[in-house]
Amino acid sequence: MIKKEEIYEICKNTINKFKKIDNDKLKELDPLYSWIQTDPDKVKAKEIINQVKSLSLLVLNEKSIKGQKIKMKTIVFNSILTVTALVPIIMMPDPENNENIIYLPNDLSDNLKVNYTKWLIENDKLIKEINISTEKNFKNAAIILQNYCVWKTIYWIFQKCLIKIGVTNITERSEFLLRDSNLHYLKIIPLIDKNGILDETLLDEEYKAKHLKKSLEDHKFIFED
Repeated sequence: MIKKEEIYEICKNTINKFKKIDNDKLKELDPLYSWIQTDPDKVKAKEIINQVKSLSLLVLNEKSIKGQKIKMKTIVFNSILTVTALVPIIMMPDPENNENIIYLPNDLSDNLKVNYTKWLIENDKLIKEINISTEKNFKNAAIILQNYCVWKTIYWIFQKCLIKIGVTNITERSEFLLRDSNLHYLKIIPLIDKNGILDETLLDEEYKAKHLKKSLEDHKFIFED
């Protein structure tokens, strides 16, 4: 079974690793690393640590290794879903004008992102609780970015904890979940109207069948070794 000291050590090592990553050598831009590296007062690191401490209590209260595995896989699962849900609406200051807030570049229009944000707020409990809005301003951009970065770091931390206690396939499963969840959001975003309502009748039968199968795979992610 995993111990509190092991979780905290993995947490510390993960944060330190992210702080040392050279952004210029990354194949794809990920705002996580520049976010955590700009932390002179360690406020961001403390936010991650506080979240990890709170989640660790859920894990450490389990009396069996099986119970710990299920709890940590649930944390990883929910963290990945939150991260992928936020990816399409991450905002940053425009490099050419820091007073202007822009979405990270992708193939979605700003209008689609606003519609999607409305849908997220109404349909995702965690995202509703973090009080994001459709506004393109520094406050909203900071809330979205911080939650993306915190939950992505948490997913990495508890994934490493699972590896520590012998769940050898968790990395592969997590990568599949990340890809699948990203594709899911890209599929539904164009079907959300200006009121933030998803018209599920526009989803084709093949996708509906795939989504039903996905529910079974999600269950396996958490409960099967």
